[in-house]
Amino acid sequence: ERLKKNYGKRTRPDFGKTIRYSLPTGGVPFKLKYKLKSKKKLNYIILCDVSASMHRFSGFVLQFIKEMQKTLQNSECYVFSQDVEYINVNSFTNAIGFEQMIINSPVWRKGTDLGRALDYIMEQSGANLNSSSIVIIVSDGKTINADKAEKHLKSLSLSVKKIIWLNPIAEREWGKTPAVEKYREVCSMLDCSTFHKLSEAISRI
Repeated sequence: ERLKKNYGKRTRPDFGKTIRYSLPTGGVPFKLKYKLKSKKKLNYIILCDVSASMHRFSGFVLQFIKEMQKTLQNSECYVFSQDVEYINVNSFTNAIGFEQMIINSPVWRKGTDLGRALDYIMEQSGANLNSSSIVIIVSDGKTINADKAEKHLKSLSLSVKKIIWLNPIAEREWGKTPAVEKYREVCSMLDCSTFHKLSEAISRI
């Protein structure tokens, strides 16, 4: 009972242990045993903005993609601008080849259409977008068709466990992009404008 009180919904009865511990009492379960519920394996969908407005942050974005793919086993990664492209980071043996592939991509340094990118991953990753999914977006929030982006972001938020948005623009500057305030209503937007802020953001993730 004490274990159940401490862990609450995180426990379920362990009938094997209950039976074993009941043998001395003739099988009467005076001590009901509990065990922790196994945690669901989380899936991560990483969506990184490599449009023209994000060019000055491109070094951070490329490094972030590589590190997240190394750290998270169950992850899919996409880069976007006005179009979207799936990136298989693990297919590259070195950082130079990976970065060159991104730079040569047709989405590199183009305009931004976040709504289209969100629509794309909802179609392509539909089976993985569920209550065990966490979507990580890296973007400054500047996009055409901001209303469309907001609509798709709301729709996505209803399907997944959480949406985490890493914004390389300092929080004090977010007001200059009106759509950002709307996005913040449906996702957890974190300031990653400095190494210290990035460290705080990663620890929260």
